[in-house]
Amino acid sequence: MDLEQFNELGYFVEENVFSKAECSELIEESKTLENYVNGLHRPQMMPHRTNALYLKALCNPKVVASIAKAVDGRPSGLQTEFFYCKPGTRGFGRHQDNFFVEAPPGVFASIL
Repeated sequence: MDLEQFNELGYFVEENVFSKAECSELIEESKTLENYVNGLHRPQMMPHRTNALYLKALCNPKVVASIAKAVDGRPSGLQTEFFYCKPGTRGFGRHQDNFFVEAPPGVFASIL
């Protein structure tokens, strides 16, 4: 993780945290979640609470290490979301989740 870039810009892209196989497994597993089954195409909130694969992803050592560096301490995973997008969706623009949380510097980070 480039801590200087994170501190300057408020975000950092960590490459290769999950393998292609892990990503494929998470995507395939997402087809069992409520919002996919119901065809809602809206974010599935907190899948880690009911699905062991998403809890495992939240606890991924690469994820934990990056967040620990960003917040300079031991992270606590509070929330997970799985975003469904219809084909052709452009994705998400860069943004700061902490705008709404208003946590002091060095104690809040989110990952996509």
